[in-house]
Amino acid sequence: MMLSLASVGSMYSFIYTEVGIHPNGMMANLVAPDPDIPQGVAGADWREIPGIWWNTVERISWTMLGKPSIIGCKLRPVE
Repeated sequence: MMLSLASVGSMYSFIYTEVGIHPNGMMANLVAPDPDIPQGVAGADWREIPGIWWNTVERISWTMLGKPSIIGCKLRPVE
């Protein structure tokens, strides 16, 4: 799980940030809908991009680390 986070997570964070900023761009047509793609940031100024990217990294990290699986983290919802 940690290996996939380090290798795939970094690539996805850049792609998802690009899709969030340019939702009608070419990359958006190639990426499947995902809740980790930033919403409401279309046309963001270049000064906002690092913060958007970091929030995307955090969302992807929590998704990958907390995803239920047979091996690895056994996080479950708090009741």
